[in-house]
Amino acid sequence: NNGYIDVTVEGGTGLYAYNWIGIDFDGNTIDLSDQLNNQDLINIPAGSYELTVYDQNNSDIDGDGVINSDDQDIDGDGQIG
Repeated sequence: NNGYIDVTVEGGTGLYAYNWIGIDFDGNTIDLSDQLNNQDLINIPAGSYELTVYDQNNSDIDGDGVINSDDQDIDGDGQIG
């Protein structure tokens, strides 16, 4: 498990809160409890990942991506507001 997702978020107000969900290709939830509120994910297995980012005004932006192999990486950018 050495895939990673690198996210850049801009805009919004104040600090960001991150909420990750990961599902493997068998439909099982990937345990992200040690990284749930991180901006980026590291050392993750193949699967589908969804991210919702909230700013301090509770404005949000959603993103998703698929890691097809255990050593793939994804870079993503998003704008709140």
